Amino acid sequence: MRGVALGWRCAALAAALCAAAGAACAQTPSPGNAPAPGLTLAQALASATERSGGVRQAREQLSAARGGALAASGAFDPTVTSFVTSTRDNQLRWSGAGADAVQPSRALGVRYGVALERQFRSGLVVSPGIEATRKEFSPDATGRNSTASASLVVGMPLLRGAGGQLAAPERAAGALAGAARADLMHAASVGALEAARAYWAYAAAAERLEVQRQAEERSRRLVEQTRILVSAQERAQADLNPLLAALASRQAARSAAEQDLAEARRTLGLAMGVDGDSIALLPLPSTPLPVGGPGAPLAADALVAQAVARRMDLAAARQAAGAQRVLADAAQAGTRPRLDLQLSVGYTGAVPGESWSSLVTPFYRDLNTWSASLEVSWQAALRNATAAGTAAQTRAVQRQGEVAAQELEREIRSGVAVAAQALRHGQAELERADEAVTLSRTSVENEERKFQLGMSTLFDIIQSEDALTSALLSRISAQERFADARARLAYETGALVRDEDGRPVAAPSAVAFSPSP
Repeated sequence: MRGVALGWRCAALAAALCAAAGAACAQTPSPGNAPAPGLTLAQALASATERSGGVRQAREQLSAARGGALAASGAFDPTVTSFVTSTRDNQLRWSGAGADAVQPSRALGVRYGVALERQFRSGLVVSPGIEATRKEFSPDATGRNSTASASLVVGMPLLRGAGGQLAAPERAAGALAGAARADLMHAASVGALEAARAYWAYAAAAERLEVQRQAEERSRRLVEQTRILVSAQERAQADLNPLLAALASRQAARSAAEQDLAEARRTLGLAMGVDGDSIALLPLPSTPLPVGGPGAPLAADALVAQAVARRMDLAAARQAAGAQRVLADAAQAGTRPRLDLQLSVGYTGAVPGESWSSLVTPFYRDLNTWSASLEVSWQAALRNATAAGTAAQTRAVQRQGEVAAQELEREIRSGVAVAAQALRHGQAELERADEAVTLSRTSVENEERKFQLGMSTLFDIIQSEDALTSALLSRISAQERFADARARLAYETGALVRDEDGRPVAAPSAVAFSPSP
């Protein structure tokens, strides 16, 4: 009877172990399962491209660059100058001999005018202007008279300042504003990469915690079943010690996994730009980790060409170098001598009259005096050290910018190659990890059958379950590395963010392995 009871209890223990292992296999998080409601990868990327610290700083830099471009264009704003002057002039006049030879004389005058000056980007300067003067004399009773003049002055540089040289600061500022916009897109791409990596680390931490919880539950059930056998005096009390040690180890691993999840949540919250007080409220991830399977072939040349065409940091470096090139060309032109041409035309009219209408009639009546002039001036410095030094400095800065852009392109090309290789290796690693999980599950099932037949021990089952847990954790790490490699390749090729009317928008399809809710 004792042997029968022992066999029955061992069979019950084996059944319990089978049920626990089966539950583990069924409940182990599978990337193919439908995700529970929670934080999606698309939400994490959208938050990072909008709220991350790097994006906010780049947005302010873009505003500053646009302000600089606007200020630079102010050099070509037309200016209007107007004036009104009233004069009173009291004098003593000699009218002849005798006591009354000196008599006071008074002149009253009003002078007004307006002038417009416009500097064009070609160097042309146009300055039209009008001016009128009304005078009244007494006591001679000579009445009132009004004079008016109009003029147009046109100046054109032929050497220094010609050919749009004066517009160089404006063009350079515009190029720098374009570079700042590209920097904003790149900052959003960097933020999206950090968020994608943090999200996958968060998802992996959640998966590891679930695996550790299931391993702890299986270990606890095994302890309970063994205690039943010990109570029935079918197993020695000493048999509980390794099982209790295994349970304590599982509990410690689960506690560590909980802390890892909290750390991963914090890292993701910071990458998303979430307020510090709200990070702890982030829900669990719902976008699944990638599954194994044959990957699409990667064309290295196509990936490199895509990266060179779409990387915004490279575009920003090239635009900044272009801005320096504009300034360097302008500084080089500043070493030339000045040769300016100036044309002036105008007229003067005079009308006597008592009425106030005589203030304006000289502009179109009695235009009795016309004038015109043509002036050519030439100026050259015997030693223009200032202009030559400025040209040398700006040309050196231009070459530095070009070298920086070339070095960045080299880094991008090599980075694409390394990222593509990492993706291939990650795919192969994930396939091997999936194979290891399948074999470990088969080993657990075999040990359970052997235990039922009396061909295996309790400790063999524990060992096989430990191997399954390790295989599951290794597969999660492989999934995380594979997902990280894909995010890195998407970043290297400039596919993480797209430009929508100057606003960076994340492209989660570039890093997700299944449609995000």
